[in-house]
Amino acid sequence: MSDMQFRFWPVVAVAAVLAACSTPSAQSARQPAPTDVVATVGSGSITLAQVDDKAMQQSTSSFGGMKLSQALYEARRAALDDLVSNMLIDQEAKARGVDRVALIEKEITSKVPSVSVRERVRVVSPRL
Repeated sequence: MSDMQFRFWPVVAVAAVLAACSTPSAQSARQPAPTDVVATVGSGSITLAQVDDKAMQQSTSSFGGMKLSQALYEARRAALDDLVSNMLIDQEAKARGVDRVALIEKEITSKVPSVSVRERVRVVSPRL
């Protein structure tokens, strides 16, 4: 190789690396669209728009001093958890042929023991 070829080799290598970095696969991840499905529960789907609608209803005070990106993540996570839970309850109620309220009564409310007046007083005034 001539002296001239040795001088251009680093320039060609850097140019090749820069070209590779500018391809779509090397660029930052695509931003999610509101219509993107973020969860599937049975045959139902939950979109980012549904999650964001629910997340934006949360009070900002529930996130304390978090950075905005972390607060958005937490709000979306909580909203998604709620949407998935509701969808699971609705699907189970449909599968059993009962309404949502009846399912919750049978599987949750009826299994929680009642609290006596004496126990309520202990919670309010632990010294008793």
